[in-house]
Order: sequence, then structure tokens, then C-alpha cells
Amino acid sequence: MQKKSLYIILASVLTIIIIGGVYFAFFRKDNNPITGLPAGWHHETTDHFTLDLPDGWKLKKEQGIDSYVGEITHKGTKLNYDFGMYSDSLERDGSASMTLNHNVSYEMIHGKEARVVTPHQIGSGTTGVHFGNIDGKNALTITGQNLSGDDQATALQIFRSITF
Repeated sequence: MQKKSLYIILASVLTIIIIGGVYFAFFRKDNNPITGLPAGWHHETTDHFTLDLPDGWKLKKEQGIDSYVGEITHKGTKLNYDFGMYSDSLERDGSASMTLNHNVSYEMIHGKEARVVTPHQIGSGTTGVHFGNIDGKNALTITGQNLSGDDQATALQIFRSITF
């Protein structure tokens, strides 16, 4: 009789563990189990790259002369993108080195090296990413100016979602 009770308890515990695992794998709030996107985010695809945006953020193509340009907007926040041969490399801020007023780091984002720039003081300067030599001749740069802390954090998440 005691052995039977022990098996019932073990079976119950195992069932709870399995149900809990299934719940966290399929119903957690941070990521969609099918797309892998955070809740409230969606994919956007352009002619040259794909990125993920939070709901409410919009991607808008604009007319460029020698490159593919546009903006990503949400309320008063704007990020500009430029895909082409002459995209800003984010090495200089006017006549000064970008490192004078900005943090510059290098990351691998989905297999591509990227230069990521953030201002030393949040809300005062450029937040951006630059992917050089994507296809042998073109680069992609996305920048925002004077972003709030929340918008800067969102911009960095967007940058890290970019694929080609």
C-alpha cells in the first residue's frame, strides 16, 4: 500500500513538472514560441534587410538618390536608415572623432560585424548602428538623435534584430 502511494505522489509531481514546462515553453509572455519575437513585436522586411519592431513603430521608405533610405517612427521618435555605398560609417561626429562624446562598440549581429554607437549622456547625441560591406559594396546605417533612455534601449533591441 505504501509503495502504491509513493508512485502516485511521484507521478503527480512529474505531471506538474511537465505541465509547468509546457506552460513556460508555449505561453510565457516574453517570447512568441513560434516566431521567437518578444510579445508585442513584429517583423518588417525591406528590399535589403529585415528587422523586428515593437507594435506601434512604423517603417517608412523614402526617396533616395543613390541609396535605399527611410525612417522608423513611433510617436515623436525617429530613426533614419540608409542602405547604400555611401552610408555614414559612424566614425565621426561632425569634425570630431565619434569616441569623443559617444561610446563605440563592435558586436556580431546575426553573423555580421556592426559598429554600435551610444552617447555618453543619454538624450544628447547619436544612437546608431553601422554594418559595413554587407554585400561587397553596400552598408547599412541606422541612427536616432537625442533619444530618451527608453527609446535608446528600444533602438538597440531593433538594431540587434537586423538580418540580411
